[in-house]
Amino acid sequence: MEFYPALQQSPQKPQSQHNPQPAPKSILKQKPAVESAQITSPSDLVVVRSLGSGAWGQVVMAQIANSNSLVAVKVFPKKEFRLTGEMDRHEINTEKRHLSRLPWSPFLAGAVTAISDATNLSLVLELMPHGSFHQLIDRFGPFNQIDACFYYCNVVCAIGFIHSHGLVSRDIKPANFLVGHDGYLVMTDLGIAEQEGEGGSWLDMGTAQYMAPELIQQGYPVGRAVDWWASGVMLYEMLTQTVPFQGNTDQSVFHNILMLNYEWPKEPVWGNSLKHIISRLFTFDPQHRLGYSDTRQVMEHPWLSHVDWICMRHRVYEAPWVPGGTELTGKWHSQAMPASHSMGGMEVRHPPLHLRHDCRYPTRNFIVKDQSLGLESEDLHKS
Repeated sequence: MEFYPALQQSPQKPQSQHNPQPAPKSILKQKPAVESAQITSPSDLVVVRSLGSGAWGQVVMAQIANSNSLVAVKVFPKKEFRLTGEMDRHEINTEKRHLSRLPWSPFLAGAVTAISDATNLSLVLELMPHGSFHQLIDRFGPFNQIDACFYYCNVVCAIGFIHSHGLVSRDIKPANFLVGHDGYLVMTDLGIAEQEGEGGSWLDMGTAQYMAPELIQQGYPVGRAVDWWASGVMLYEMLTQTVPFQGNTDQSVFHNILMLNYEWPKEPVWGNSLKHIISRLFTFDPQHRLGYSDTRQVMEHPWLSHVDWICMRHRVYEAPWVPGGTELTGKWHSQAMPASHSMGGMEVRHPPLHLRHDCRYPTRNFIVKDQSLGLESEDLHKS
């Protein structure tokens, strides 16, 4: 059994083949052994690494006190709520509520617990320490069609899981998928997710480049089809390393979405089945969009006809890129550790000096004087 999309889609020889053998059990994403009972307050966690930051807070890697278990913690400063109002708190509570109701899935970063102190609200999640899919596209993209098909199948499994429980993400994009130990993608961030059929406005929900037309203008029913539109944008981005609907402002992006202004790349040549699935995902009327009825509509498309979905869901296929090594605390820190006072009741444990974040990989340009020639040359150092 081999993993590859329909051969008629491209005249080019595939650049890689996926190993059909099962991935090693040691790297497969399994249900976490961490229990919420192990974490009852911030003092039960020790911050050991900064993983990133968002609009309202930061994400850190923490070790559970008196154990070797590691978790991710989304930390939201309470002072931000006082400055910006209750909307941010609502989104945190929304994500917590959705994650607590959903059963565990290998394609979703599950919640462990939520904790609070005088400084922060914190959401404790399964740890996915190998970066986002957005970073993977930046590093390795654009992908050939075999690899893009594999990753798109991951996205389909994740969307299909939340849709099967009546939930719509409304913010499907590469930055909201993380890379697990086994190289498979895991969905995260359900902060603006909504139960399908519930009231409230869906306009302007999501990220501009990934928004479906019905999220921009009224007149069409809103529901799960918005996630399938965004998945089409992701698929296009995997293959080209750019989004199909571009613009200098959100309004210009919205105009191109509403006018369906996008182009097929000239190189490499895309076959009919690949163009067809993207065109169906970009159908303006959501009631005629691929995936509107159910996930199986997408799974049964000809471009995905060679995928064994049982093997995909059980993560039998080996991913195109599997993160090397499993030791997470002994690596150089690409980001500075958070200030101790910003973590409230959580202890911040700084790494050894040789692993601390510094400017060993500066991003700015240096002008170096060559004394022997009397010239100045630009030495570019990039991270």
